Amino acid sequence: LNLSIKDGQTLFNKGEDVVLNYSIALEHPNYYDKDILERLDDITIYINGIENVTTKYEDYPLSNLQPGEYTVYIKTCNHESNTVSFKVASVSLTTEVTPTHLIITAKDYEGNPVTEGTITTNLTTDNYYPDENGRVFLSLSNLKGGEKCVNISYTDDTSRIKSSTNVTFDIFVPNEKINMTTWDMVIEQARGVNLSA
Repeated sequence: LNLSIKDGQTLFNKGEDVVLNYSIALEHPNYYDKDILERLDDITIYINGIENVTTKYEDYPLSNLQPGEYTVYIKTCNHESNTVSFKVASVSLTTEVTPTHLIITAKDYEGNPVTEGTITTNLTTDNYYPDENGRVFLSLSNLKGGEKCVNISYTDDTSRIKSSTNVTFDIFVPNEKINMTTWDMVIEQARGVNLSA
């Protein structure tokens, strides 16, 4: 009784099916009908030690798994398979817009900063790499004024875990800079950013 995961994959993106493959080698195949395996309908799948579902002898997809680490084995005909392990991961992207920068923060499903992988946007053709706090800083100083709709994508180093989000904001750029001094006070016209609701 052998259990495996399709293509030997061990890392899955949240929402991706984990397809279990199982095979049974009969010790004395001549003692059984040729279709005995096709008639099996009592293969029980255990996820993290807990009985999950009983199914037939066919590839079985595990769907809608939440991020986390999993171990899986199956039982049938008083036999237990080997155990397979895999991880389901996700990355969330949040944004903050300041008058000078778009700050993107990447965190894993436990809220820890993601410090690997690549972040791209439609603002530039550059690749950005999260710092030790999971953040990247995109300068807004060279952008023209007006509404900006930024599409943001994250891909981990294995290209398995992907995430995306978008943010819309306005950049106001004055036509000219005005400095006015009165009694040691300086009033300066500068750039501004408005967030769209």
